[in-house]
Amino acid sequence: MLEVKVLFLFFYLLHCARSDFPQMQEIEMKNFIDDDGHGCTAAYGDVNSDKQTDLYALKEPGILTLYTGSQTAGTPFLTKYQSLHVGDSATSVVPADFNGDEKNDLLVVYKDGDLYSVKVFWGNDQDKLEPNATSYSEKLVDEPLVLDANGDMISDLFVAYENQSRAFLLGQKNKVEWKSISSPFPDENSLPPVFSPHSHAFIDLTDDGSADLFVTSKDDNRKMPSYEVWKGTRNGMIRTDVIQVQSKDVGHATFADFTANAKQDIVVSTCISLDGRCTDSKIIIYTSGKWHTLFELPKNWSFSDTSELKLIDNTLHIADVNLDSHPDLMTIVADENGKRKAVVFYNIGCEADYCSVLGRQFGSPVILPNSDDVVYASFYDFEMDGSMDVIITTKKDGKLKMKGYKNQIADDVTFLRVQVLTGLSANPVYSVNIPGPQITYETTTLSGEKQLGRLGQLSQSAHMSLQLPFVIFGLGQQANFVDTLTVSIPVPLITDSSYGVTVEEVKDIAQLSANPFKPLNQTWSMLIPNSQLYVIPNPRNSPSSWSNKLLLTPGQNVVTTGLVLVGTMGVLVVMTMVLHWLERREDKQEKIQEAHRFHFDAM
Repeated sequence: MLEVKVLFLFFYLLHCARSDFPQMQEIEMKNFIDDDGHGCTAAYGDVNSDKQTDLYALKEPGILTLYTGSQTAGTPFLTKYQSLHVGDSATSVVPADFNGDEKNDLLVVYKDGDLYSVKVFWGNDQDKLEPNATSYSEKLVDEPLVLDANGDMISDLFVAYENQSRAFLLGQKNKVEWKSISSPFPDENSLPPVFSPHSHAFIDLTDDGSADLFVTSKDDNRKMPSYEVWKGTRNGMIRTDVIQVQSKDVGHATFADFTANAKQDIVVSTCISLDGRCTDSKIIIYTSGKWHTLFELPKNWSFSDTSELKLIDNTLHIADVNLDSHPDLMTIVADENGKRKAVVFYNIGCEADYCSVLGRQFGSPVILPNSDDVVYASFYDFEMDGSMDVIITTKKDGKLKMKGYKNQIADDVTFLRVQVLTGLSANPVYSVNIPGPQITYETTTLSGEKQLGRLGQLSQSAHMSLQLPFVIFGLGQQANFVDTLTVSIPVPLITDSSYGVTVEEVKDIAQLSANPFKPLNQTWSMLIPNSQLYVIPNPRNSPSSWSNKLLLTPGQNVVTTGLVLVGTMGVLVVMTMVLHWLERREDKQEKIQEAHRFHFDAM
């Protein structure tokens, strides 16, 4: 009995170690993609509405290739679907519906010297992109942010022009052009210029359930970036906060519910510039009105030099890699030899003095094998099983090449995947979703404690943010139902008629005469872990009528449990049959003995 207990404890400890820090295993090229993999990851989406995540890749020179996700046995995970000539100067792409026809269009951003321009390739009824694009003539100071500015579920753009004036470009129903909304901000002449390259976002930072506009601006006096938070009200847009960063050398800002309180925190990389090199590299977080240190890189590691630190190579990507309900982080760092590597930092309990206030920190780094010379790294889900896999792009001898990594995660952790689709019609269109929805879950752990989490869907789009079109919550070893899931969609940032937005363009928003800026949300309860939930917010102004489609994704533990159940039932059936046979044999022997017994009453 003692030996059994020791063996059980050994396997339990082995399981715990494996589930806490899963490794990333490189996928063979023939199983990863159906060509040589040259090019770089540019965006993710669902091109053909088959509920699989597809990849947009920029190939050289000036070719965009769409790869559709596949789970067919014997085929690569990514299969070539369409190639399109987009031009040599393309820097990034963003799939979205810009004309309300429930087809995925593609925004392509181009760089011309220090300025940017954009084109849109329109989607057609064959779930492909038309080769002819519509250009926008105005030059931009930086890449645009895709958002829904007027709440009509048609994607719009937030831009800054060459003269630093800010504007919204509104997508219009069944039109291949934007309506320009100039000077939407109060006292715009007094606003600082936008910081470039920026970290603009469309995410809830005021905790009212609706996405706010997060603008990265330049503080000329301090020579440092600042973060502005704007929201829409009946009296126009108002600035609710200005967040100062205490360093001039900061990377791309990203967002995470790090403290697990259903509130978004701001996470950035920073360092001290010394002779063109980054020293004292840190990852810091802004939460509850203060900046805190999350992780200090070891002395032999650093971010890139100061100029590169401000570029997209050091984008922080947030996801729950080990599905333990705490968000982890992936970024690119340089080792002591200057080799750039993709590294996953797991979210662990605090082990240093600087993180005692938060109680947690980033630590236990895992370096992706063969990730030298990496320039982009992002999360993916190859088998749609909830585990966060990785696709990186490396650059060697001037050539870009993609690689895939499979997450070797434990089988008994659970997840919940949510995707908010367009609500332009009641029929689910799985290829088109909207930027800005906020998704919050609440459940009770096996120990009886409350567990919370919040994520924003498609909160950032510029500078190769490489966000997936859905969100995934890690639930840990959760055998219970998810108690509640609340989905909120953005309210308008602008609707005032003075901006030239007509009733037809804002659609049914104008019918909310009482308060068009009241957050719209719906809550579902008792959801099954390891499931995919598609939410259709139609009609927009009647959350109680919103529908959802739930697809169950059985984990390996469910399969194992089923096999054990079937095996147990089989053993019971066999035992019953054996016992029945033994009983019949015993009855037969008794009858034979009875027949041969001397019958005294017959004498």
